[in-house]
Amino acid sequence: MFQTIISWFLGSGLNTVGNIIAQIVEAKKDKINAVTAQEQIAADERIKALEAKRDVLIQGTKTPADVAARTLLMTPVAVILWKVLIWDYTLD
Repeated sequence: MFQTIISWFLGSGLNTVGNIIAQIVEAKKDKINAVTAQEQIAADERIKALEAKRDVLIQGTKTPADVAARTLLMTPVAVILWKVLIWDYTLD
């Protein structure tokens, strides 16, 4: 269970760029294996939607304001987790 929680926090439970790229690859495989034109169109639509998600995630991480906002939002959480996990359990 602990490994599942850690892997979720490290990105496998989120829509990270790597996960979206893996979904794009799967959608392209589905398009190649599609039998009917309707399946190919559905795969094309899914590929375009996933590529749009990927582009938004990549574009959103390029601004310095985004980096500063993420840092400011993560700092209190990191301090509280450090205090509970390291200070209370390990040192106390």
